Amino acid sequence: MSTDLVKSLVTKLMSDDASRKKVVAIHPAQVLNLCTLAKKSFLRQPSLLEIDGPLRICGDIHGQFHDLRTLFRVGGAPPKTRYLFLGDYASFAGITKILCWNLANFFISVLPSVCISRAVTPTKRRKSAWRRQQSYENNDFVDRGQNSLEVICLLLGLKVLHPDSVFLLRGNHEVSSVNEGHGFYSEIKRRFRTKGYQEIYARINQTFDYMPLAGVVSSKIFCVHGGISPKLRDLDQIRNMRRPKSNFYEKSWASDVLWSDPADDIATWERQSHPDTNPRHRGAGYLYGGVALDEFLTRNDLRLLARGHECVEGGYLYQLGRKCVTIFSAPSYCGNSHGVMMRVSRTGNVLGFTTFK
Repeated sequence: MSTDLVKSLVTKLMSDDASRKKVVAIHPAQVLNLCTLAKKSFLRQPSLLEIDGPLRICGDIHGQFHDLRTLFRVGGAPPKTRYLFLGDYASFAGITKILCWNLANFFISVLPSVCISRAVTPTKRRKSAWRRQQSYENNDFVDRGQNSLEVICLLLGLKVLHPDSVFLLRGNHEVSSVNEGHGFYSEIKRRFRTKGYQEIYARINQTFDYMPLAGVVSSKIFCVHGGISPKLRDLDQIRNMRRPKSNFYEKSWASDVLWSDPADDIATWERQSHPDTNPRHRGAGYLYGGVALDEFLTRNDLRLLARGHECVEGGYLYQLGRKCVTIFSAPSYCGNSHGVMMRVSRTGNVLGFTTFK
């Protein structure tokens, strides 16, 4: 497997030309090569990342490729600037968007074939996945807001090329059972309209299985996508986690750290088991309060929990006595106007927040 393919892909995605495209054409061979190299890169580092600053900590991206490019433009490109991302790189699409995508797929692929079937032979009507992507890139037919493929390829590519400058944690959307129903599967199917799209989708999700679940910055800041769990007592549980990790049982600590949320109005724990009657409940993980977080931080000699997972107004939010900070890096998402990255010093002190939109 060659890093040359990765370099060319990253160069293309970071180029000025990509900024003018709604969809960037990516060859299936580039994706498969990238997944193989990214797995190896993840395995060279431990399940619990223990890294020093300075760096910038970023929250959810959710397929917003052009905003990710803005993030790098404002914060500085790797390897000059070091980054830790907290997960959720793939898009989140509600049922309305999924239905719109399916209708778009129908009008793009079915109706033109029917209309011109008498004028063009079946052989001439067929296009490979690569040719079809080039057509999308040039003509901007498709949904313009969801670019999970570009986001994932760029971040994985930067991880391969700069493993000590780009760190990627796993979010709850980096699990196939979640992203399949929230737009990512539909996007891959739309972009690679051959039987090969299933292999590409599977290989990307297999790569997610090698991602670390958590990190500690300068021995002070515990970084994770969602939060803590009553079953997670010490950091050795994360250090000893074997990868690939594909099964997330509903009541395991590994599932909880992807799904849990802080709550200022409770002290310890509340299982999020009633999403039909409680709008705060996700149906997985826990709500955790200040007492629970204090106990976890004290037991593990930590000072702050940095997490993503929630869209918060202004892009960041301190909770639980300022011992928990939520960071969200996808501007204009669900009413949020700004994306944010948190700046951390070499010694693990929070220097402030950089906003972009």
